[in-house]
Amino acid sequence: MADSGVEFDKLDGNEIAIRDTVSHQQYVISTVAGTITPAACKSFPAPITEAVHLDTEIIRMAQSYGVNIRDKSGEIRERPNAKQERYAFDSGVHFIEIDAPVKTYIRVEGPFEYADNNTETRIKCEKAQLTIGARAWQCYPQETITVTESPHDLMEALSYFGDAMTTASPERAFPTLRGYPPALRVGNSLSIPSSLSKAEAGVTLTVPPELPAVLSVAPLAYYLLARVKPGEQFTLQTADGFTYTPPEDDISTAVQSLLQTCFYMDCLVRTEGLYPFNLHHRNAFDAATEREWQYEHLYEQSHQERLQSYLEADTEQLSEVMPALPLTAFVEPGSTAVEALPYLAPELGLIKPADPPRYSGDEAREKVLSAFSQNAGKSRSTSLVFDDRAKYIDVPKTESQQTLWIGAGIPLNAAAVVLDGYRNQRPITGEADSPTRLTVTVVCNEASMDKELAEVQEIIDPRDDLPFAIDAQSGVTTRELRQLIAEGTNYLHFIGHATSEGLECPDGNLDTETLQQNEVEMFFLNACQSFKQGEGLVETGSLGGVVTHGDVSNKYALEAGGLVCQLLNDGFPLGVCQEILRQTTPIGGQYTVVGNHGAILAHPKDGPPHLDYIEERGDDYRLTIETYTGGFSQYKAGSVIVHRVDPEEGYLAPSTAAFNVDRETLDDTLSAVDTPVVVDGQLQQHEAIEWS
Repeated sequence: MADSGVEFDKLDGNEIAIRDTVSHQQYVISTVAGTITPAACKSFPAPITEAVHLDTEIIRMAQSYGVNIRDKSGEIRERPNAKQERYAFDSGVHFIEIDAPVKTYIRVEGPFEYADNNTETRIKCEKAQLTIGARAWQCYPQETITVTESPHDLMEALSYFGDAMTTASPERAFPTLRGYPPALRVGNSLSIPSSLSKAEAGVTLTVPPELPAVLSVAPLAYYLLARVKPGEQFTLQTADGFTYTPPEDDISTAVQSLLQTCFYMDCLVRTEGLYPFNLHHRNAFDAATEREWQYEHLYEQSHQERLQSYLEADTEQLSEVMPALPLTAFVEPGSTAVEALPYLAPELGLIKPADPPRYSGDEAREKVLSAFSQNAGKSRSTSLVFDDRAKYIDVPKTESQQTLWIGAGIPLNAAAVVLDGYRNQRPITGEADSPTRLTVTVVCNEASMDKELAEVQEIIDPRDDLPFAIDAQSGVTTRELRQLIAEGTNYLHFIGHATSEGLECPDGNLDTETLQQNEVEMFFLNACQSFKQGEGLVETGSLGGVVTHGDVSNKYALEAGGLVCQLLNDGFPLGVCQEILRQTTPIGGQYTVVGNHGAILAHPKDGPPHLDYIEERGDDYRLTIETYTGGFSQYKAGSVIVHRVDPEEGYLAPSTAAFNVDRETLDDTLSAVDTPVVVDGQLQQHEAIEWS
């Protein structure tokens, strides 16, 4: 079953691991002396990659996940929430849809009970064979199109992107129904595999045959299942004769408006289909607009008809109640930007061709240090940071939660995309590659910084659903460090010094660009000037990691190291870790991400990654929940989350939700999760909060 993308692995005792071997996600269920045998996938109401029969009376899960309980026809019977712990169902066929790290459906025939107390989920039924189905998430391209640097070739390639969508219905706004388009490689001639086809959706985008313009339309062509052809101006056309010319002169701005309108209208309209959520954003939009939208009618329309109706929406009103799209990528037009498109399109990332200011030497020092707080105390530096060799890119700030730079130089205010970090994502190919625990390696090569070594070991918390094996070492030589990297680890946390010559060891420097074998997946090089060495790790095999622009003080580096470990342990992707560092620590801007911004160490414990902000207001509190989009999980743009504090409304990810709560409600909400919180501007663990 490993080749299909899903594994059901019987562990010691009565536990079964359900793994997505493509995205490396997994979770564990417990049974009572259950046996598993292969089953057919056709008995489920949704696409399933692999299924098994399970002979047991009880299934337990150590965590609480979002659940829909459907009847035989697929209609939702119940959506369990925190206000009711137990549900009972009579005879018949039911499907329990679970938004776990691996999308799962459990088919139950006969009476059963479902119970969830926020810390454990239990399904109890009569002795019978349950059928469990799981769906792998396609998280990287399956085919490759070769293009030249001609805009006409790129337009032809983009016309194949939309076929990666599994549906043209509004449900395509759900991330699990958005597949990856083919990879793009720049070569000498256009070559398209015969296995690929264009979507037959009747939508065409006309765009001037200029590389910046064609780059900009890639996510829109993907989401609308559109073909792309050359023309004098940017227009959208449908096969039934409708033509729309955006009012914006700038094509990337016009694409942003169109993509936001079509995507978010789909999010509102899909509530009339298979997922009839009480959606907060739909309620807010209805309250803000004078028009009475006929959502049921829109849902029944064809793709082309719906698109025409969407463009009648008031974009200003829509943008006021909807979150910004989660990702903006500034790109330097060229082959690297072209080859990045398949990784950006499924995230609905906005693509902005740009030529931002560049700085080096003293000019760079002044620009960089003016953007961040000054270092305090002793530094981890071993040489000058700002010489004339390093080019710093002043990337504009955006409304998106994450900002990327695709081009040469070291970006400020953005993560540095290195495409190798996306290409290095590899599927699990067998039991030998399917560990039941994650490995963490901590290396401290500076005795005065050993406090961070101890703190990282304490923070990396073994989880019931995903245990960690930690190996901590000090004074590691160049040969030993090279061997550690070759043997591999899920996460390498390096503490010490770095220069352009390498990572400092007692006997010299190890330059990561010289590595012959690199099996490190993710890393944090918590040392001054570690950008170049992090780039070398990605180019030789890693997915990505956190690095520094320049000098960082020991005091704040210790704080940053602990925070990143906590966030990674809680399932935050690298790019989000970077943004939270910027927001909550004095020198967070000195850190950036290099490689794959979406790489994650572990799946989130409690739905999409989120950060809670708390303000005391008299006897009550203001709880603001900032929800982020995840990495290789189902928690990308368009997923829906239900907050424990208000289970009656669903919220889109990413989004911000604010609630006025009393102390009891706040304690109950925080005790159910294990993520850092921000109290009156200070980041801390919720169990350490000292209330006034």
